[in-house]
Amino acid sequence: MSTLDRFRRLTGADKDRIREEIIADCDLVGDCWVYRGTKNPATCYGMKYIQGRMRTVSRFMLAYSDRESMNVEDDACHVRECPYKACCNPAHLFWGTHAENCKQREDYAKESRLSNLRELPHLYQQPLLGHVVNA
Repeated sequence: MSTLDRFRRLTGADKDRIREEIIADCDLVGDCWVYRGTKNPATCYGMKYIQGRMRTVSRFMLAYSDRESMNVEDDACHVRECPYKACCNPAHLFWGTHAENCKQREDYAKESRLSNLRELPHLYQQPLLGHVVNA
């Protein structure tokens, strides 16, 4: 049984309770809802026990946010439109394909590397200490 099938079996009261618990564990950063609860150490995505299993918080919030979104394919990915992996604001999430999710992740990684280069140019203009630069 897929995760979405399990979410579909929740009652309205259970969905409301879980949603309120998730929102209570969020910090507002700009217009992002950054989940400060348990995170998957490998992916940094927010995780919560839902129906006895660890579930991705952003996937639950997206599935809960729009009743029509529960009709998507079970293998659909939740793709984010913001750089915070722990963001669970449904307005920043949409259903997409695995390819769209990978492209979005690569775009954020590239932007992150470029912003680090812009913010720390001195690290890339000087030789490392103790190393001789051949001129």
